Amino acid sequence: MFKPQKIALLEIGTSHDECLYAQVAYLKSRPNCRLTIYCSPIIAKRIADWADSSEIHLVKQKLAWTDFYRLYKSLKNGGFNKVIFNTGQGPHIRKLLLFPFPKSIEFISSIHNINRLETSRSQKAISRKVKKYFVLNDYLLKKLAEKNYPKLHFNSYYAILYPSYPLLELDKKEEEIWIVIPGQVENQRRDYPALIQALSHKKPPKNIRFILLGASQHAHGDGAELQQEITAAGLQENFVLWSSFIDMDTFYSYIQMADFIMPLIHAQHRSGATYENQVSGSYNLAFAFKKCLLMDCAYADIPDFQDSARFYDPKHLDLLINDLATAPPKNYYRLAKWSFYYQAANYWDFILK
Repeated sequence: MFKPQKIALLEIGTSHDECLYAQVAYLKSRPNCRLTIYCSPIIAKRIADWADSSEIHLVKQKLAWTDFYRLYKSLKNGGFNKVIFNTGQGPHIRKLLLFPFPKSIEFISSIHNINRLETSRSQKAISRKVKKYFVLNDYLLKKLAEKNYPKLHFNSYYAILYPSYPLLELDKKEEEIWIVIPGQVENQRRDYPALIQALSHKKPPKNIRFILLGASQHAHGDGAELQQEITAAGLQENFVLWSSFIDMDTFYSYIQMADFIMPLIHAQHRSGATYENQVSGSYNLAFAFKKCLLMDCAYADIPDFQDSARFYDPKHLDLLINDLATAPPKNYYRLAKWSFYYQAANYWDFILK
């Protein structure tokens, strides 16, 4: 019999809502868990289709000290055993933890960029009260083990559950191979130049389609430049782009119809440095929908990718692209960690430890 737990799950910012669905599912997998989700109105709107409205406690978008005090009082007097921060970094969390919470409340947090533990004074202040941190992949645990944080404890959970979205009827011809590259078009996060250079060297067949599944014409994007490069190389038939936001039904329909998911993260590109300390959402999408990843061979020693990916040399990316249709299929996703039951048990074991 599990001891009753009353848990607050907080996301008082406006991002990382993609991690909430999995955590709520893991938490509710155990009996006698009473859950309250504290979140901003923006997050509440995004999760309205699947969250229990009776469990949602709204927190103002812009918090004055009086708002922090009200939040503190609500948590302090709510009878919570655990307070879990979906995003346990930044000034909002630091300010909230300045209040004198009772020792009966344990704080646990997800940290989305582990580099903050070493470089951020704000994170060091948060760590005075948060002693348990979740990261979003085992390879980040390995990286943390190389550091020295004697007072902190770490574990991973995989946010690889998503709400059910209707599958739209997309125009995908039987002979087409869809390689989906999720995320807004930014050279900081994905090595588009290497892809265009490789395809310019050896033009792919017309049935190979690269689906750039994210806004390309946003303030910090590189979509306009990329579109010019695609046109100059005569690759228009091989690419699908969106200028602005993609609605969730369309986004997840393309993910489900994908033959491969390509993060386009290369170790020798700046994208490699970006994702040394955080995960790419592409990984979780592939893991959740059991899609084969196309990965830089520099990551071939990571167990997750050994069980979920095909590898290529970025200098010879064109060889992989032209080989996709003929290579025999491989049996991926054999590890126990991909199951809901494994992830739920792992999540609970850590928060109750």
